[in-house]
Amino acid sequence: MFRKISEQLEIPIEFANIREQCSWVHRSNPDFATEKVLYLISASIAKLRHHVPAVKREVPIRKSVAIIGGGLAGLVTASVLAQSQLDVILIEKGSCLGGVARRWEHIHGSADCIPCMMNELVSRIMLQGNVRIVTESELVNVSGECGNYTITAITNPRFVDLSRCGGRLVLGNIG
Repeated sequence: MFRKISEQLEIPIEFANIREQCSWVHRSNPDFATEKVLYLISASIAKLRHHVPAVKREVPIRKSVAIIGGGLAGLVTASVLAQSQLDVILIEKGSCLGGVARRWEHIHGSADCIPCMMNELVSRIMLQGNVRIVTESELVNVSGECGNYTITAITNPRFVDLSRCGGRLVLGNIG
């Protein structure tokens, strides 16, 4: 309530939380509590004297996500985020997807074998149309700020002409 009024009137406001920081915690020492109250109030007043209004700015947020690692967790995450209509780029340092799980035979409690599960998961991701999968790539740098990150990855030579390869996994377009 106080913050809304402060914003409407464009008056800075500062809170000195005397009850929780003084009264309750120093019940047995009222002189110290009073001294602390005076300190908190004077500190709040000093802060208000030096108040500089915050600059409001809008940051455009791209609705895209980068997932580092094409293992089982990365694939499931990519699938869920793609279903949420987000653009997804999946970066895998190896030549194929699946990670450590590729070496397993079964997952406890599942009737399917791992290769069947992986094929189904990758097919589902590819059919989404808003997922770009980049293999043989390693993350080098992440920079930027909330809502506007730049990710730099180095892609190792594949020795395959992706424009002529019918089984390519690169889909979608994320700026």
